[in-house]
Amino acid sequence: MVIKSCLSAEGVNSIQETMYFTAHIQSMKINTHLEAVAGQEEVYQAVEETIRNFERIACICFENKENTLHLLMNHSLPALYRIRYNFHIGPDISEYVLPAYQEVHDMVKKSVTPLEKIIGMSFPESELVYITLIFIAQTSREDEEEKTDRRPRAVVVCQNGITVSHFLLTSLKHTFPEIDFLNYMSARQFYQYEEDFDLVFTTASLKTSKKQFVIEPLLDKERRKKLRKNVFDSLNSSGEIFPQVETILQIIKKHTNESVFQKLRMEIDSYMVQSDRREGETIEKRKPELRELLTRSNIRIIKERMGWKEAIEFAAVPLLYKNIIKYQYVETIISNIIEHQQIMLIADHVMIAHAGIDAGVYDVGLSMLLLPQNIMVHDYMEVKVIFVLATPDYESHLAALNQLINILEDEKKLASIKEAKTADDILELLQLVCENEEEKRRLECLKH
Repeated sequence: MVIKSCLSAEGVNSIQETMYFTAHIQSMKINTHLEAVAGQEEVYQAVEETIRNFERIACICFENKENTLHLLMNHSLPALYRIRYNFHIGPDISEYVLPAYQEVHDMVKKSVTPLEKIIGMSFPESELVYITLIFIAQTSREDEEEKTDRRPRAVVVCQNGITVSHFLLTSLKHTFPEIDFLNYMSARQFYQYEEDFDLVFTTASLKTSKKQFVIEPLLDKERRKKLRKNVFDSLNSSGEIFPQVETILQIIKKHTNESVFQKLRMEIDSYMVQSDRREGETIEKRKPELRELLTRSNIRIIKERMGWKEAIEFAAVPLLYKNIIKYQYVETIISNIIEHQQIMLIADHVMIAHAGIDAGVYDVGLSMLLLPQNIMVHDYMEVKVIFVLATPDYESHLAALNQLINILEDEKKLASIKEAKTADDILELLQLVCENEEEKRRLECLKH
């Protein structure tokens, strides 16, 4: 309508001309002359703050922050224009992303305030979900194993933009840890690609002699399971069993007779072909809810005063006792506070103490300490409640953490936690909240 109005003022009323100008403007990349919405430096600062917000809320630290900044900056520049002038040119991919990543999405929604301030309005869900994709791709912990020529090598061809392509690559890496994924690219780049590879996963059929698998740009759980089975079926039926499995079989053959070897080979082939039955265990991480983690034995309410270092150590005792963390994890938390003044406040006088996933964590866990009065943590954070959060990866803790954040955002519930006399007082509150959430989910299911 905007373009039609502008063209009409110039005497252009042809629908074909209007469509041409609209398509041309939509395909343009906006890299300069940003003053209409904001200066590039202002956007850069807002993107930096958005990333810091997400790290604080999700209790993680990006390993490659420069790459995250680059991706989010490139997305935000044109996105701010689209949102400001209420035009969204991409497909709404919410139904593909939110069922599996609702917790991440909720945290992203709380993190983008600096970008929303620039345009003076909230991000619509259809736009916000693309930022969620960026953070999902960046928080997915990818194994940095040494590449060998024995592993199948694959490329990803996707025509759906950088954000979706990057997310698809990350999703395929999780689905096929047996394959080395080299890069993602457009069809034009694919035909110019010179590096050697064995397979191609593509969103549109390509003219190539390589084995290709045509897939949807966004894969839900069921599609990933079917794809994994199809790929294994195809490779096995053509004799292209994964080389590392073949190596194992040859080792077995050296130490067994022929009949035992053939029986073992049949079992391994069956195991690989039926890999979709293992999908839920190998790819989908368990995401325990808050009431599963914050049990009675993990809650401490004390009447004695103590220093901040002692308080963090005491708050972590349940996790140490249950062998969820090593003491190194507690030392790292304290060291980060002293050396980096890490911001861990998640609500008024509430702190979530945490360290990196590689700082001595065996499993996901959460413990809580309620102090008799506020204390100063290294002269820059005032706290009364200390949660210690541990997670062995970037995803397992998100469901529980998201539930906890929702509770802490409610002033009445936060006050009830601070005034609790027993662990049962807190557990009763958690039980009530979880029951309400389950009822909401049940009603949502009925609507659909």
